[in-house]
Amino acid sequence: MRGFFFFLFITCLAFFLNPLHAGVPYNGSIAPGFAGSQMNYINNGGIFLESVNKDFGFGFITTPDVTLFTLSIIHKSSSRLIWSANRASPVENSDELQFQDNGNVVLRREEQGGGGAEVWRLDNSGKNASRIELRDSGNLVVVSSDGVSIWESFNHPTDTLITNQVFKEGMKLTSNSSSTSNMTYVLEIKSGDMFLYVNSLTPQVYWSMGSDSGRIVDKYGGVVTSSSLLNNSWRFFDDKQDLLWQFLIPGNRDDNATWIAVLGNNGVITFTSLGSGVSTADSSKKIPDDQCATPESCGPYYACSVGKVCGCVSGLPRARDCKSGITSPCKKTENNATLSVKLVNARDKVDYFALGFASPFSKNTSLDSCKEFCNSNCSCLGLFFQNSSGNCFLFDWIGSFKASKNGDSGFVSYIKVATNGDRGGDKGEDDGKHFPYIEKENGFG
Repeated sequence: MRGFFFFLFITCLAFFLNPLHAGVPYNGSIAPGFAGSQMNYINNGGIFLESVNKDFGFGFITTPDVTLFTLSIIHKSSSRLIWSANRASPVENSDELQFQDNGNVVLRREEQGGGGAEVWRLDNSGKNASRIELRDSGNLVVVSSDGVSIWESFNHPTDTLITNQVFKEGMKLTSNSSSTSNMTYVLEIKSGDMFLYVNSLTPQVYWSMGSDSGRIVDKYGGVVTSSSLLNNSWRFFDDKQDLLWQFLIPGNRDDNATWIAVLGNNGVITFTSLGSGVSTADSSKKIPDDQCATPESCGPYYACSVGKVCGCVSGLPRARDCKSGITSPCKKTENNATLSVKLVNARDKVDYFALGFASPFSKNTSLDSCKEFCNSNCSCLGLFFQNSSGNCFLFDWIGSFKASKNGDSGFVSYIKVATNGDRGGDKGEDDGKHFPYIEKENGFG
């Protein structure tokens, strides 16, 4: 009998020393054969892997819907998300991450009998993947048996950058969807500059580092290809890693502070210093710093004034909820008729966030011709005409207007509105053309 209890004790001890069964996170790395769900690590907040310094955790993190989870990296003391694998497709507490023997990493939904649908996957087959490391920098890395990096989360950012993470040309930072329009915002290095744009049908740029007054030029003539958050500043480098520009981040005198830059679903980049314990410090600096300079500062078809005071543009009274009545401009109505629309003046003293970056559809033209250009293309939802140059700008998505600081923007603006009372009942196939004509000098469009 004594031998039986000793055997049972040893068996239980061996069982619970396995971190999966005990819910204890692995430190530093996990190896092929690992499989785990949020339920397995519920006592550790869903985290199954910690960095060696324990500053960062990787695991199943609760979303606002407490029954759903993202596979994410977090800064543990502040609970700030650094990276997510499946933010658009959260999973349930029984869904499982598998580090398969062939090196593939698969997040799979749990179904009876196995074989659930894949939510996220890293295909590492044939690459001799030997471990997944969560490094002290917050970087998740798949490593081969000879120590070569196969895949890194730092090379695939979501909406957040962290100190020492290199953001290169070809990468994108993408916000969560806007709460008002389901639009997303994108940060990208392109054509020697860094741009923010709204991911509309034809992307509309609303900010660039090259035009920001807070930019400090360290070297003229270079072409920006990468950037990093370093020593309380955002630094911009050429392909030889020569420092070209700096953008100082006020709010922390500690040169060793760890910063994150987060692209929010309002299109604004905010900066936060991740302190020790539960303390964090938000910088007062935001990009862009003008409250009316973002695509949805007041919502589509509203005009934003100083202090972020919002009001409907002319032609769209509040009784109409500041809506144009057009949801799918190139689709037919239920009886296959073309939606009846007209152009209305949106005020002569308003500006638009994209005008500083968009190339005109037509130059040296007249207002009547500009209006005809818009009327003849169902995708056109609004136009701006510059009196001094005769430049005509057309847009296939309309965001927030901006009250001109000088009282006169120099532009005449018109927007399309529905006239037949059809407020979004249009159906059928899209017979229009996507806008080919916002050909920006920076390469967007």
